[in-house]
Amino acid sequence: MTERRWRRAACALAFPLIALLAAPVRAAPAAAVADPIASLAPSLLAELRASGLIGTAEPVRPFTWTIVMTRPLRSPRRQREAYAGTPPGAPAGLSPMVREELLEDGRTKRTVRGTSVRGLVFVKAGETRLDVRVSGLRLPLTQGEQFRIEYDDDDGDLVENCRVGGVAAASTVHPAIPGSATRIDCAGSGHYKRIGVNVSATVMYLHEPGVFVGVEQALDSPLGRLRSGVRVVSFAMGSR
Repeated sequence: MTERRWRRAACALAFPLIALLAAPVRAAPAAAVADPIASLAPSLLAELRASGLIGTAEPVRPFTWTIVMTRPLRSPRRQREAYAGTPPGAPAGLSPMVREELLEDGRTKRTVRGTSVRGLVFVKAGETRLDVRVSGLRLPLTQGEQFRIEYDDDDGDLVENCRVGGVAAASTVHPAIPGSATRIDCAGSGHYKRIGVNVSATVMYLHEPGVFVGVEQALDSPLGRLRSGVRVVSFAMGSR
């Protein structure tokens, strides 16, 4: 594999925790996503409950933010995401979400609707399998506790062990985000086309909106360190 091809390939694993924020998605027919939570497969709901991501702690509150994803060897990607919040009767942590991929001039390039699972997993209509699996997570978070994230696709796999850290003001992520944020540090290893890679990441859990955001990540490859991350550039809480 040439150096250029390897660097591009390594980018595919440069987002193990925030790949679901960054991954391009196809729009589903409007009828199929009219009620995205109700359309979730029972097997996915059971898996998400077992992961610890849903059913406990605070619900997702309505909010809208614009995020910029920096990516090695690629131009940044800008997205606007509107979270409707956890509906009454739905498990805490689930939220219908509308994602707009934005052009450089701010116009919308593509709009997709689906279900967000605390910002960490995005489930499209008709999906029956999760590319990201979480185990050992317990909400509310407690400092020092650990959990595991496994990510895989057709080209590679990655396993990260995450440790819950201290609490800071959520305004450290963006001045408009209210409440507190818990830092989570993750480190792990995996493969791309059978080539070994190591990764480390910093994730923040934002308690008031009730979502995770992967703010920083580094992937160590045979050709050096590749860095990526998510920057919140605008944020506004919504209302029911």
